[in-house]
Amino acid sequence: MAERKAVNKYYPPEWDPSKGSINTFVGQHPLRDRARKLGLGILIVRFEMPFNIWCGGCKSMIATGIRFNAEKKQIGNYYSTPIWSFRMKCRFCSHWFEIHTDPKNAKYDVIRGATKKDEDFSENSDDGAIFKDSEATKKRKIDDALFNLEHKINEKKKADMQARRIQELLDVNYTRFENHGQANALLRNKFRTEKRIIQEKDSANKKLQEKYSLGFKIDEESTSDKIYAGAIDFKSSEIKKNDAIQLAKFSSLKKRLSSTKNQPGNSTTKDIDFSKNKLFNQALSSSDPFLNPKKHTNLLEKIPLQSFALKNSSKNTTKSHIIVKIEKKPTSSFKNKPGTDLVNTDYGSSSSSPERS
Repeated sequence: MAERKAVNKYYPPEWDPSKGSINTFVGQHPLRDRARKLGLGILIVRFEMPFNIWCGGCKSMIATGIRFNAEKKQIGNYYSTPIWSFRMKCRFCSHWFEIHTDPKNAKYDVIRGATKKDEDFSENSDDGAIFKDSEATKKRKIDDALFNLEHKINEKKKADMQARRIQELLDVNYTRFENHGQANALLRNKFRTEKRIIQEKDSANKKLQEKYSLGFKIDEESTSDKIYAGAIDFKSSEIKKNDAIQLAKFSSLKKRLSSTKNQPGNSTTKDIDFSKNKLFNQALSSSDPFLNPKKHTNLLEKIPLQSFALKNSSKNTTKSHIIVKIEKKPTSSFKNKPGTDLVNTDYGSSSSSPERS
């Protein structure tokens, strides 16, 4: 170690041994930045946390064994043993806390800025309940060395038992996952299955987007969606689909017509009657040969004179009816209407007057 210290030391050309050490010549302390507060009696040291504490600033736990750059300072003596103060900053929130040594009880005390995590408890082996040590037990541990030794022996036995249990769990874990190839194959198979399911869902989602021309992703069905869908109350299934469509389409029109049905002189009722008559006349003109002579002239010429016997259900008598095609000049009222030159005359009826179709 001494040989290594002497290697690679830099000696400035203006230095000579008569000027003292190199640190004195340069004006620097051997501990460098750690001694920057040495004039105040403070030395920067590495302090390891002896127990778990709760930070007073951010309320986070600082575990045992975490190291800090602490300001070490002597604040007193217990007989000839110095009492040291360690002041350090929390690594989470820049909150300062201070810990003092206690030579009398051979322990550390948290003075300010933090709280020690209380872990003095005993466990009941029957039901696993945890009991916290009372203040009297803590005080007796401090005052009675034999009592404290008994507790330490019991705690050591519990710690050994827990260590054996942990080792057993580690052994079981190692035997299960010792074959890394098999474990890797199982894991990759699981990933493949999950990936296949995800791909199927994405494919179904894309089909729905293309079907309904949606420009967004459809989320998966959730429990809340099922609840909302079940809360919807539809009408009875006895109503047919077409009836439901017609009901939805013409319900407003039906109400409007029913409200104006019995009102005399209403324009809506007149318009409906006019439309009905117009439709009836159009249908009649397309099917009546007397109103469309050009369409049905050839057919009428081929039909000979025929006589038909019609039974009268009330008098049980038979009458002969002869239909004859008669040409007649149109009157002034029918002069400009097509198909008025044909008259249908029934010679066997009770009234022999011609009847126009």
